[in-house]
Amino acid sequence: MTLPSNTDTDDMHSLVRAFPRLLESDPLEEAMLRACTDLRHDGLHGICLLGMGGSSIANQYTVSLLQSRTKTPVLSIHDYSIPEYVDHNYVMIAVSYSGNTEETLAAHREAVRRGSPTFCVTSGGALSRESRHLLSLPEGLPPRAALPLILAKVLPLTEALCNLQLTDLKTVGLKLEEMVKSWDSQWRPPEDTAGDLLGRIPVFMGADHLVPVAYRAKCQTNENAKTEAFFSTIPEANHNEIEGFTSGRAKLLCPVILRSGIGREENDRRIKTTTEVLENLGYRPLILRAVGDSMIEEMLSLTHYLDAVTLAWADLRGVDPIDVSRITLLKDKIHRG
Repeated sequence: MTLPSNTDTDDMHSLVRAFPRLLESDPLEEAMLRACTDLRHDGLHGICLLGMGGSSIANQYTVSLLQSRTKTPVLSIHDYSIPEYVDHNYVMIAVSYSGNTEETLAAHREAVRRGSPTFCVTSGGALSRESRHLLSLPEGLPPRAALPLILAKVLPLTEALCNLQLTDLKTVGLKLEEMVKSWDSQWRPPEDTAGDLLGRIPVFMGADHLVPVAYRAKCQTNENAKTEAFFSTIPEANHNEIEGFTSGRAKLLCPVILRSGIGREENDRRIKTTTEVLENLGYRPLILRAVGDSMIEEMLSLTHYLDAVTLAWADLRGVDPIDVSRITLLKDKIHRG
């Protein structure tokens, strides 16, 4: 797939605007579908999705989307190793945008040694040379901006391995383009939301399928806006984290609560109660209600909007969202020993 002609890979704003169109990736090739069918017939015990950082977000979205649709275990792994119980009956999908992520390479090589079939999603690097089944990505993007491209590979591939109907991502992308037109009325202009967050530390909270969206928002705040951010999950936060919110920090911390219209009623009840408790402590939670007719529409509409918020926040702070010099410095120091 080639990027839309008006997409500037050196401009994160341009890449975020292209988000819906980037979902419209090439469909799985017939050879990939046959490989998935053969693996199912050989006896598929589970699927491991390997990845780190921005390259792994699509894996987390895929796990969340499929856990209620398949009995096949689908795991997301962010480490140098894979669980001991993973053997040749598990399929690996290794995702590294650069193709050189050392943790992903190590886990992939361990899977190969155990005889696991592997698929690799990458734009090049060592991973592309080690893959039997290669799903190529266009080069030149920051990994986090490649989320829609990676999801358009990982989700249908995993669905095919699980013998599920493939999600129509083209239609989802078209709906996202329409949703952008109603951002200001559905939520607020991204610049206004960013202004509310300026000088505060967000704690993104989500339940059910919005948990990975909260995590993505935290990561995008870190990398784009170059500021602190955290995330938490409902209901788990009700059993520990709620005690850490004190009235003395109400001006510093900003709970950003992501609410679904189709999630579990129990979790929605918990979110309402959590909001009330935080308000009574003096916090001003920011409530963002997801829009869409399905889990994937809710997830991606909020993701797209929050990506735009973090870019507006970067503009307000006068920082370059493309720059990741500290990540680069850390990697260089590790490699030099």
